Amino acid sequence: MLVVLTNSVFSQDRDTTLKTKNGIEILPQKGDVAIQFDASPAINYMGNLFSSTTSPVINSPFGSGVFVGKYFTSATEAYRVKFGFNLSKSTSDTSISYGANQEYIISRNTQVQNVILGFGKEWRRGYRRLQGVYGVEGLLQIGSSNPYNSKNYNLTIKQAVDTGVESIGVARDLGTTKLVGFGFGVRAFIGVEYFILPRISLGGEFGWGLGYQFERTESKQEIYTTEEKVITTPGNKISGFVINNDAGGTIFGGSTTISVSFHF
Repeated sequence: MLVVLTNSVFSQDRDTTLKTKNGIEILPQKGDVAIQFDASPAINYMGNLFSSTTSPVINSPFGSGVFVGKYFTSATEAYRVKFGFNLSKSTSDTSISYGANQEYIISRNTQVQNVILGFGKEWRRGYRRLQGVYGVEGLLQIGSSNPYNSKNYNLTIKQAVDTGVESIGVARDLGTTKLVGFGFGVRAFIGVEYFILPRISLGGEFGWGLGYQFERTESKQEIYTTEEKVITTPGNKISGFVINNDAGGTIFGGSTTISVSFHF
Protein backbone atom coordinates (compact mmCIF):
# COMPACT_ATOMS: atom_id res chain seq x y z
CA MET A 1 0.00 0.00 0.00
CA LEU A 2 2.84 2.38 0.96
CA VAL A 3 4.69 1.61 -2.29
CA VAL A 4 1.57 2.35 -4.33
CA LEU A 5 1.03 5.66 -2.54
CA THR A 6 4.71 6.64 -2.93
CA ASN A 7 4.70 5.91 -6.65
CA SER A 8 1.49 7.87 -7.02
CA VAL A 9 2.98 10.92 -5.31
CA PHE A 10 6.20 10.76 -7.38
CA SER A 11 4.24 10.41 -10.62
CA GLN A 12 2.27 13.52 -9.79
CA ASP A 13 5.51 15.48 -9.29
CA ARG A 14 6.98 14.36 -12.60
CA ASP A 15 6.25 15.98 -15.96
CA THR A 16 6.95 13.61 -18.85
CA THR A 17 5.17 15.57 -21.55
CA LEU A 18 4.81 19.27 -22.20
CA LYS A 19 3.55 20.93 -25.35
CA THR A 20 3.57 24.43 -26.77
CA LYS A 21 0.39 26.25 -27.75
CA ASN A 22 0.91 24.89 -31.26
CA GLY A 23 1.01 21.32 -29.99
CA ILE A 24 4.79 20.83 -30.38
CA GLU A 25 6.31 18.49 -27.78
CA ILE A 26 8.99 20.21 -25.69
CA LEU A 27 10.37 17.30 -23.65
CA PRO A 28 12.03 14.12 -25.00
CA GLN A 29 9.78 11.10 -25.53
CA LYS A 30 10.22 7.36 -26.04
CA GLY A 31 12.16 6.58 -29.20
CA ASP A 32 13.85 9.99 -29.38
CA VAL A 33 17.59 10.41 -29.86
CA ALA A 34 19.71 13.30 -28.63
CA ILE A 35 23.13 14.79 -29.27
CA GLN A 36 24.80 16.63 -26.41
CA PHE A 37 28.05 18.55 -26.42
CA ASP A 38 30.01 20.98 -24.30
CA ALA A 39 28.77 24.55 -24.68
CA SER A 40 31.76 26.13 -22.90
CA PRO A 41 33.69 27.07 -26.07
CA ALA A 42 30.71 28.94 -27.51
CA ILE A 43 30.05 30.69 -24.20
CA ASN A 44 33.73 31.67 -23.91
CA TYR A 45 33.66 32.97 -27.47
CA MET A 46 30.60 35.15 -26.86
CA GLY A 47 32.11 36.47 -23.63
CA ASN A 48 35.41 37.31 -25.31
CA LEU A 49 33.61 38.84 -28.29
CA PHE A 50 32.26 41.63 -26.07
CA SER A 51 35.47 41.99 -24.05
CA SER A 52 37.74 44.90 -24.83
CA THR A 53 40.85 43.12 -23.55
CA THR A 54 40.49 39.55 -24.84
CA SER A 55 40.32 38.34 -28.43
CA PRO A 56 37.62 35.81 -29.38
CA VAL A 57 38.86 32.24 -28.95
CA ILE A 58 37.16 28.95 -29.81
CA ASN A 59 38.53 25.79 -28.20
CA SER A 60 37.79 22.25 -29.28
CA PRO A 61 34.92 20.72 -27.28
CA PHE A 62 37.15 17.66 -26.86
CA GLY A 63 39.56 19.69 -24.75
CA SER A 64 37.36 19.40 -21.70
CA GLY A 65 34.67 16.91 -22.59
CA VAL A 66 33.17 14.59 -25.16
CA PHE A 67 30.14 14.27 -27.39
CA VAL A 68 27.23 12.35 -25.87
CA GLY A 69 24.60 10.48 -27.83
CA LYS A 70 21.34 9.34 -26.19
CA TYR A 71 18.49 6.99 -27.02
CA PHE A 72 15.32 7.34 -24.94
CA THR A 73 13.63 4.08 -24.00
CA SER A 74 10.93 6.14 -22.28
CA ALA A 75 10.29 9.76 -21.41
CA THR A 76 12.29 9.31 -18.18
CA GLU A 77 15.06 6.84 -19.17
CA ALA A 78 17.78 6.85 -21.79
CA TYR A 79 20.93 4.98 -22.77
CA ARG A 80 23.91 7.18 -23.51
CA VAL A 81 27.18 6.68 -25.37
CA LYS A 82 30.23 8.91 -25.18
CA PHE A 83 32.94 9.56 -27.70
CA GLY A 84 35.72 12.08 -27.62
CA PHE A 85 39.31 12.56 -28.57
CA ASN A 86 42.02 15.00 -27.61
CA LEU A 87 44.76 15.34 -30.22
CA SER A 88 46.97 18.36 -29.74
CA LYS A 89 50.54 19.33 -30.48
CA SER A 90 52.44 22.55 -29.83
CA THR A 91 55.99 23.28 -30.94
CA SER A 92 58.54 25.81 -29.77
CA ASP A 93 61.84 26.27 -31.63
CA THR A 94 65.24 27.38 -30.40
CA SER A 95 67.85 28.42 -33.00
CA ILE A 96 71.63 28.41 -32.62
CA SER A 97 73.67 30.14 -35.32
CA TYR A 98 76.77 28.51 -36.75
CA GLY A 99 78.90 28.84 -39.85
CA ALA A 100 77.85 31.22 -42.60
CA ASN A 101 74.21 32.07 -41.88
CA GLN A 102 73.44 28.50 -40.77
CA GLU A 103 71.09 27.61 -37.91
CA TYR A 104 70.87 24.61 -35.62
CA ILE A 105 67.16 24.31 -34.75
CA ILE A 106 65.89 22.46 -31.68
CA SER A 107 62.14 21.81 -31.81
CA ARG A 108 60.41 20.97 -28.52
CA ASN A 109 57.05 19.27 -29.05
CA THR A 110 54.33 18.98 -26.42
CA GLN A 111 51.65 16.44 -27.34
CA VAL A 112 48.44 14.96 -25.96
CA GLN A 113 46.78 11.98 -27.63
CA ASN A 114 43.81 10.16 -26.16
CA VAL A 115 40.43 8.70 -27.06
CA ILE A 116 37.52 8.36 -24.63
CA LEU A 117 34.63 5.90 -25.03
CA GLY A 118 31.70 5.39 -22.68
CA PHE A 119 28.33 3.74 -22.22
CA GLY A 120 25.75 4.29 -19.51
CA LYS A 121 22.18 4.96 -18.54
CA GLU A 122 20.41 8.03 -17.24
CA TRP A 123 17.13 8.68 -15.49
CA ARG A 124 15.28 11.97 -15.27
CA ARG A 125 12.44 13.63 -13.44
CA GLY A 126 11.33 17.22 -13.21
CA TYR A 127 8.69 19.89 -13.48
CA ARG A 128 7.77 21.39 -16.84
CA ARG A 129 10.88 22.70 -18.66
CA LEU A 130 13.25 22.03 -15.74
CA GLN A 131 14.41 18.40 -15.65
CA GLY A 132 16.81 16.70 -13.26
CA VAL A 133 19.18 14.07 -14.68
CA TYR A 134 21.15 11.35 -12.89
CA GLY A 135 22.76 8.04 -13.79
CA VAL A 136 25.87 5.91 -14.09
CA GLU A 137 28.28 5.06 -16.92
CA GLY A 138 31.39 3.04 -17.70
CA LEU A 139 34.34 4.74 -19.39
CA LEU A 140 37.42 3.64 -21.33
CA GLN A 141 40.42 5.84 -22.12
CA ILE A 142 43.09 4.93 -24.65
CA GLY A 143 46.19 7.12 -24.80
CA SER A 144 47.99 9.63 -22.61
CA SER A 145 46.27 11.30 -19.69
CA ASN A 146 48.97 14.01 -19.47
CA PRO A 147 51.04 15.96 -22.02
CA TYR A 148 54.42 14.49 -22.97
CA ASN A 149 57.44 16.16 -24.56
CA SER A 150 59.78 15.18 -27.38
CA LYS A 151 62.51 16.93 -29.38
CA ASN A 152 63.44 17.11 -33.05
CA TYR A 153 66.55 18.56 -34.68
CA ASN A 154 67.26 19.82 -38.18
CA LEU A 155 70.75 18.22 -38.09
CA THR A 156 71.71 14.61 -37.46
CA ILE A 157 73.83 14.02 -34.37
CA LYS A 158 76.93 13.53 -36.58
CA GLN A 159 76.26 16.78 -38.44
CA ALA A 160 75.76 18.60 -35.14
CA VAL A 161 79.09 17.28 -33.82
CA ASP A 162 80.91 18.10 -37.06
CA THR A 163 79.63 21.69 -36.97
CA GLY A 164 80.54 22.09 -33.28
CA VAL A 165 77.04 22.73 -31.92
CA GLU A 166 77.11 19.35 -30.12
CA SER A 167 80.05 17.63 -28.42
CA ILE A 168 81.45 14.26 -29.39
CA GLY A 169 80.55 11.55 -26.90
CA VAL A 170 77.81 13.68 -25.27
CA ALA A 171 74.23 12.39 -25.56
CA ARG A 172 71.55 14.51 -27.24
CA ASP A 173 68.07 14.24 -25.72
CA LEU A 174 65.10 13.20 -27.89
CA GLY A 175 62.64 13.28 -24.98
CA THR A 176 59.66 10.95 -24.71
CA THR A 177 59.38 9.03 -27.97
CA LYS A 178 56.81 6.41 -26.96
CA LEU A 179 53.87 6.38 -24.59
CA VAL A 180 51.42 3.60 -23.79
CA GLY A 181 48.42 4.46 -21.67
CA PHE A 182 44.91 3.30 -20.92
CA GLY A 183 42.31 3.55 -18.20
CA PHE A 184 38.82 2.44 -17.32
CA GLY A 185 36.33 3.49 -14.71
CA VAL A 186 32.77 3.83 -13.49
CA ARG A 187 31.23 7.25 -12.98
CA ALA A 188 28.03 8.43 -11.31
CA PHE A 189 26.62 11.78 -12.42
CA ILE A 190 23.89 14.23 -11.57
CA GLY A 191 22.74 17.39 -13.30
CA VAL A 192 19.88 19.55 -14.56
CA GLU A 193 18.52 20.53 -17.97
CA TYR A 194 16.29 23.44 -18.90
CA PHE A 195 14.47 23.35 -22.23
CA ILE A 196 14.89 26.82 -23.67
CA LEU A 197 13.08 25.74 -26.86
CA PRO A 198 11.18 22.62 -27.88
CA ARG A 199 13.69 19.75 -27.97
CA ILE A 200 16.65 22.06 -27.20
CA SER A 201 18.04 22.27 -23.67
CA LEU A 202 20.90 23.80 -21.72
CA GLY A 203 22.26 21.79 -18.84
CA GLY A 204 25.00 21.29 -16.30
CA GLU A 205 26.45 18.03 -15.00
CA PHE A 206 28.70 17.00 -12.13
CA GLY A 207 30.03 13.55 -11.34
CA TRP A 208 32.25 11.28 -9.27
CA GLY A 209 34.18 8.34 -10.68
CA LEU A 210 36.33 5.42 -9.57
CA GLY A 211 38.81 4.09 -12.10
CA TYR A 212 42.16 2.57 -12.89
CA GLN A 213 44.88 4.21 -14.97
CA PHE A 214 48.10 2.83 -16.45
CA GLU A 215 50.83 4.71 -18.26
CA ARG A 216 54.36 3.86 -19.36
CA THR A 217 56.80 6.05 -21.27
CA GLU A 218 59.99 5.46 -23.22
CA SER A 219 62.67 8.06 -23.92
CA LYS A 220 65.64 8.14 -26.27
CA GLN A 221 69.01 9.84 -26.62
CA GLU A 222 71.43 10.09 -29.51
CA ILE A 223 75.22 9.98 -29.17
CA TYR A 224 78.12 10.11 -31.63
CA THR A 225 81.68 8.92 -31.06
CA THR A 226 82.85 6.93 -34.08
CA GLU A 227 79.29 6.17 -35.19
CA GLU A 228 75.75 7.28 -34.43
CA LYS A 229 73.98 5.40 -31.66
CA VAL A 230 70.50 5.63 -30.13
CA ILE A 231 70.09 4.94 -26.40
CA THR A 232 66.61 3.82 -25.30
CA THR A 233 65.64 4.35 -21.68
CA PRO A 234 62.43 2.98 -20.08
CA GLY A 235 60.51 5.83 -18.51
CA ASN A 236 58.25 6.05 -15.51
CA LYS A 237 55.50 3.51 -15.04
CA ILE A 238 52.36 4.89 -13.44
CA SER A 239 49.45 2.70 -12.44
CA GLY A 240 46.78 2.63 -9.78
CA PHE A 241 43.21 3.36 -8.82
CA VAL A 242 41.98 6.93 -8.78
CA ILE A 243 38.92 8.70 -7.43
CA ASN A 244 37.99 11.82 -9.33
CA ASN A 245 35.27 14.45 -9.02
CA ASP A 246 35.46 15.68 -12.63
CA ALA A 247 38.23 18.13 -11.77
CA GLY A 248 40.26 17.36 -14.88
CA GLY A 249 40.90 13.61 -15.03
CA THR A 250 40.44 12.74 -18.70
CA ILE A 251 39.17 9.24 -17.98
CA PHE A 252 36.10 10.82 -16.42
CA GLY A 253 35.50 13.26 -19.24
CA GLY A 254 36.82 16.51 -17.79
CA SER A 255 35.56 19.25 -15.56
CA THR A 256 31.95 19.97 -14.75
CA THR A 257 30.53 21.40 -17.95
CA ILE A 258 27.67 23.43 -19.32
CA SER A 259 26.12 21.50 -22.21
CA VAL A 260 23.59 21.98 -24.97
CA SER A 261 21.40 19.09 -26.15
CA PHE A 262 19.36 18.64 -29.33
CA HIS A 263 16.59 16.02 -29.34
CA PHE A 264 15.12 14.43 -32.47
